[in-house]
Order: sequence, then C-alpha cells, then structure tokens
Amino acid sequence: MTPGAILSHRRCIPVYCGKSQHVFQTFINRVCDVFFFLHDFIFIFILLICLSSSLFFFFVLTNGRKRMMELQALIQLVSDYHPGEENSTSHSSLLSAVQQLKAALTDIEKIGEGIRPLVRALVTASVHLPEEWDDILKALRGVLANTGVPWLHRAFLLKTLPRMLLDAPTDRWRQYGDVLCEVLVRSSVPPPGLEEGNAQNTQDEASQHPNPQERRVALTALLSLQEECAAAIVERLVAQLPQALSTCVAIVSSPSAQDGLKKAFEAWLCRPTSSADASCAMEIEKALKEHFQGYGGLKCEQLCAALISSEPLRSLTEIAALQKDLLALVEVDVSHRNIVSNRLSLAFLLTKATEVLNLVYSSEQKCLEKDVEDFTLPLSAIQLLVQLTDTASVTPESLSIQEMRRLSACLLAVKNADAALDASLPLIECTLHFVLRALPCLSTTDGGVRPLLNDLLGVTSTLLPVVEDAVLKIHSAVPLLRDQQHAINTKAVADEVEGSVQTAQTTFRALRVAQTVVQLCRIFRKKIQNDGEKQREGEYPRHNLEELAAAVRGITLSWRREKKKIQRLPVLTNPQSRRVIAHTAGNKKETHHSYKQPRHVDGGGVHPPSRRHRRDTPLL
Repeated sequence: MTPGAILSHRRCIPVYCGKSQHVFQTFINRVCDVFFFLHDFIFIFILLICLSSSLFFFFVLTNGRKRMMELQALIQLVSDYHPGEENSTSHSSLLSAVQQLKAALTDIEKIGEGIRPLVRALVTASVHLPEEWDDILKALRGVLANTGVPWLHRAFLLKTLPRMLLDAPTDRWRQYGDVLCEVLVRSSVPPPGLEEGNAQNTQDEASQHPNPQERRVALTALLSLQEECAAAIVERLVAQLPQALSTCVAIVSSPSAQDGLKKAFEAWLCRPTSSADASCAMEIEKALKEHFQGYGGLKCEQLCAALISSEPLRSLTEIAALQKDLLALVEVDVSHRNIVSNRLSLAFLLTKATEVLNLVYSSEQKCLEKDVEDFTLPLSAIQLLVQLTDTASVTPESLSIQEMRRLSACLLAVKNADAALDASLPLIECTLHFVLRALPCLSTTDGGVRPLLNDLLGVTSTLLPVVEDAVLKIHSAVPLLRDQQHAINTKAVADEVEGSVQTAQTTFRALRVAQTVVQLCRIFRKKIQNDGEKQREGEYPRHNLEELAAAVRGITLSWRREKKKIQRLPVLTNPQSRRVIAHTAGNKKETHHSYKQPRHVDGGGVHPPSRRHRRDTPLL
C-alpha cells in the first residue's frame, strides 16, 4: 500500500485484536505524521527559495539599472567637459568620473553593451587629462587582452584608439605615439603559424589571438595615425618580420596609406638588412614600386647627399665609388629629376669633373699619364657627370674663371696639330661639352671671360681641321666595314668574326666621337665669331653664353648615340683599341679617293687635305 493510501485510510484500518496489532497501528500513525511534517517543510522551503530568487533577481536588475544610470551620468559628465567654458564640468569632477569609469572596466560582464560609450568617454578624457593617459591606456589594453569580451567590442576599441593622440601635449606626443603604435601593431600582426582564412584553426587559437576582422580594424587604425608616427610603425613592423610581412605589404598596397608611411618603408629598404630579411625586403620593395609613385625619391636624395659630402678624389681607385653613385643618379626615374636639380648644381659637377681630370692628366704637361686602358673608369665617370648637366641647376656667378680654366686645362693644352693628334678625343668631347655648358655660371663682370673665350676659340680652330680630317678618313673605311659585316652575317669563322666585329665596333665609336667634337667646335666658333663682330669690348653678354649653352645641350653625345645604334652591330664585352684611324683609314687610303677633294679654309683659300698620318695615340 502506498503512503497516500495509508494517509487516506489510516482511520479505516481495522483494529485487530491483540497487542501486536495495536503496536503496528501506532507505528503507522507515527510514520504518517512524520511524512506530513516533511511534506509541509519541503513545500515551505521551496516557496522560500522562489521568493528569495525573485527578490535577488529584482535586486540585481534594479542595481544593474542603477549602475548603468550612474555610468551614463559619468559618461555624460565627461562628454560635457569643455576646458575654458564657464558652465563646463570641473577638472576635479572629470578626474573622479574617469576613476570610476576605469574601475567599471574591470567588470566587463556587468557593463554589457555599455562598453562602447564607456570606451569612447575614456578616450575623450585622456585628451584632457594627460596625467591619466597611461592609466587609461592600461585599462583599455586590459579590455583587449580579455578574451571574454566579444570581438566586435575589441574591434571598436582598436578603431577608437587613434583618437587618444588628438590634441596631445607636444612634449609627450612622441611617447604617446610610440605606445599606440606598439598596441596597434601587435593587434595587426598575425600570430605565428596562424594564417588568415585557415579553416582548420581551432577555437582556442582564435580566442587567444586577434581574429582576421580585428587585425583588419587594427590595420585601418594604423593607417589613420598621423604621418609623424610612420617611423615608429615601420620600426615595430620590421622588427617582427617575417611574421609581419603580410601586414607590411597590406599597408604599402593600401590606397589609404600616406606617402610618409611609404617613405618610411623606403628608408628602411635603403638601410642594410640582414640576410634573413632579404626576401621580405624584396616583397616590400616590389609592393612599393607598384603602389608608390614617389618610390626612389628618398634614395635619390641620399645619393645626392652622399655625393655632396664626399671627400675630394685623391687616387684613381676612388673613382669606382664615384662612378657607382653617378650611375645611380643618372638612372633615377624622370619624376625624381627635380630632386637632382635642387640638390646638385652645375658648378659642383664641374668641381668633380676637375678632380677626375686631375687624376687622368699630368698636372704639368696636361698629357695622358698611362695607357688608355686605365682610363675606362675615369672616362665613364666624366661621361656620367656630363649627362647630369642636363638635370643640374645653373646658378649665375657660381663659378670663377680660375675654376673654369682648371677644368679646361686639357683643352688649352691643344695648341697645335700635334697636340690635337695626341689628345684623347673621348675626354676632349666630354671636357668641351662640360665647359660650354658651364659658361652661364661665370660672372660676366669678370674681365677674364673674354680671354677665356678667345683661348677656347684658338683650341677649336686647331682641333676642327684635324678632327674633320679624321672623320673623312673613317668615312672612307665605312664601306669596307659594312662589306665585312655582311660577310660575317653569311659566313661564321670564329677568330675572323671576332676581330672584324671589334674593328667595326671601335671604328664606328670613333666616328661618333669625332663627329660630336666637330659639332661642338663648329657651334662654338660660329657663336663666338658672330658675337665678337658685334661687340669687342666690355663685359660679355650673359644671354649670349646662355644661348651657346642651350645650343650645346641639343647635341647628342656620342655614347648616347651608340646606345641607340647598338643593335646594328654585335655587342662585344671589351672593345678596346687605340689605333683606329691608322688601322682602318691607313690601309684603305688608296681604294677610296672620292673623299680627297679640295677643302676650303676660313680664309677663302683652297688647299689639299693634310697628309699627316694619325700618330700612335688615336681617337680612342
């Protein structure tokens, strides 16, 4: 029988005779009384629990609402703070509100969705309370480190952090910027072994590290920082390579990235990098070239600064470093030519050219000191300096007559035909071009300008007939060289082909050099003679010098024409020869008589061309 049946029928239990039946009935009655007591107690206990739970939840809800109202009041107090206004919140009230808001961040669960206005209020207060800036950032970093905070709230915090730099004190701006850069860089860099978009990442890994969405928000926050933070951002990113490579490439490739930030990456590329970072540097450089139009400008500025601060040349071995820097400057992008123009002057280039020529020529006799093979590097340096004259700035009265005469010393040494035959035409071409381009830098009030021009006029009068004769002789050998070239194309004999191509290559190079020298001499003589007839006394007009320099600028230099026509002949590795005219024109002089026509001289007389043969010192 169940207890319920017992309770409902306990009065109806039959009374058995005897003592045992009475004891049993008494026991049953006692059990029923105990059960009823326990039943009532449990019911009352459950009722009390429900009542207490209701009271607890009511208290929590009421307290939460009260707490949120207090936080909203504190947030409003911070928002209403405007320094200098009469009705604004007092400084002490603002400080007290900030202390309470920081304490509220320690219990994120109670704040809930109110974390965003709270974070915004703390960021705003940090601008007005520099003494609390570090503590506020520490509290905000605690929110970022709390994995229990939803990632949307952490992303909002990352997006808001750059506002802490607004109106920051000047003396603390750098310190604040460095700390913020550290926080944002740490949140934007993928953790080791954790790639974006990897579906195999576990939930634990995702909770311990910023997810891809947070990293993108942190990257956007980095891009929104002021340009003055660029160096700090790059410094912290490159310190975490190769882990931070994707972040670096994303910053460089972003259209929102400021030029200052990209320049900071370029500055890092200009510094020596370790072998471990070499591949990362190549990827960053590739992204910069593709997405940064100003790439190369910083390197150009550094090259100009290094060239300006370089010591004067003391030996031929130092020319290699100079030639390397000059070559890098010549090859800079056209968009950066204005940097070269602003940093390098024509007078400075003339000084460097004089240093090179002083090492090439004897200081007393102004003649070549060694074989021409030793002058390949100096000649290359001089040619690069001449090319830079198209970009360098021209400053009037920046050169003295003495400096110009030092540069033109090798020209002024050509006093007769013998000296002209012994001169190295490639160096003569460069020097003459340099001198004529630098004439506008002279002071026209200096009495030495006209004597210098007269001396140069004498040099060109001596050079011109000799070089013109050389051009005719080289032209006489051109048909034969072209026939040899045609034979080379149809018949391949290794040794004969190499020798013939060497001869043809060197001959055409000599022809281009001689033609350029002839052009320079003719332009100079024509201009000076015309001006001399109009004005023979007084200072030389500056505009005449500028017109002469402009005319010279229009002449294509021999090595530039060679680059344009280089595909016409096979390129040789080391085409070197010093006996061009004697070898080509001397052997074929009898077979080409059509060029030996009477030649008119300036005085109106006619005489046959000079029979002087080229000496052992030819054009090249």
